[in-house]
Amino acid sequence: MRYPYHDASTGQFEALVVELCVYLLGEGTHGFSTGPDEGRDARFEGTAARFPSTAKPLDGKFVIQAKHTESPIAKFSDSDFSGDAASSMISKEVDRVCTLRQMDECDHYFLFSNRR
Repeated sequence: MRYPYHDASTGQFEALVVELCVYLLGEGTHGFSTGPDEGRDARFEGTAARFPSTAKPLDGKFVIQAKHTESPIAKFSDSDFSGDAASSMISKEVDRVCTLRQMDECDHYFLFSNRR
């Protein structure tokens, strides 16, 4: 069954991502309220419940970012999203992740999007 995620609001998509991470990582996953979030929509710290498996879960500081678009034809390869330009969304995210790593605030980074 296909679900039209582009019809969901940004808040609904972020809530879905947080719930998925609660399942994969654990109840300690918490989302951030709307506003400047330093490149984080949610966070988890500890040993994951199910990621990548229950037999050998990862542990550490997890940063979770949700990127929602209302466009049903948006792709990860769109230049404004993942192009080489410093203004692309991925370039900006990489800068944020590097900053979080330097501050020892991120061991694992998850990026969720409803793009193709």
